[in-house]
Amino acid sequence: MSLNNSSATPLYMQLKKHIEEDIRNGKYKMEEQLPTEPELCDMYNVSRVTVRRAITELVKEGVLQRLWGKGTYVTGAKIPNELISVSGFSEFSVDLGRVPQSKTLIFETIQADEALAAKLQVSEYSRVVRLYRLLYLGDEPLFLDDAYYSLERFPELDKHIRDVPSTYAVLKERYNTEFESGEKMINIAFANKEEAELLNGTTGMTLYQIDKIAYDRLDKPIHTSRFICPAHRVTLTIGKDFMRKALH
Repeated sequence: MSLNNSSATPLYMQLKKHIEEDIRNGKYKMEEQLPTEPELCDMYNVSRVTVRRAITELVKEGVLQRLWGKGTYVTGAKIPNELISVSGFSEFSVDLGRVPQSKTLIFETIQADEALAAKLQVSEYSRVVRLYRLLYLGDEPLFLDDAYYSLERFPELDKHIRDVPSTYAVLKERYNTEFESGEKMINIAFANKEEAELLNGTTGMTLYQIDKIAYDRLDKPIHTSRFICPAHRVTLTIGKDFMRKALH
């Protein structure tokens, strides 16, 4: 298939449109790998530069995703993530019919600096557990969760949460503590090399960065965390119940 060289529309834009139409028509399905750049050059009789520019535009728009060392894939359907929800990742996965999986990247005990102590409402320099995990939805790495828990409030918590599927369950069963509310701040960030490799993405891809403090029924902080995920894979939502309360 050749593109129209005499058209006023640049070749890369014509190719971009063809690929989008092929995706809509089901030629390339969600999460399916696209032909390689040389194959696309042969298919459309265009240069490598034209193919690369068309692909880059589609990646920027979230239609395609480049996976390091693997190729270019059609972006899968976005995962809805409830902003106001206080449920944990395990509960979130189960609600979507998936088995929660995680990989611990960093597990350490540190001293709380002034900022961390203020968030957790504990003494400065008190001992805090840091649990930094890569969270999977099915077999797909989708979230990075960097969480901090006070050992001043939860003695010996470090002995129980390293590799468990649900830290929420441990806190409920061992410390009679349940999550009641959360304070979240959402920003846009861009993946560094390490984050991109962990999330099977590209350096500089757009991320949602969610900084959170979770509270119990007495409004005491349970933990603080930074949660990041690829913006092209996740849709942040606000539930109807919250909107009803906000409007009345």
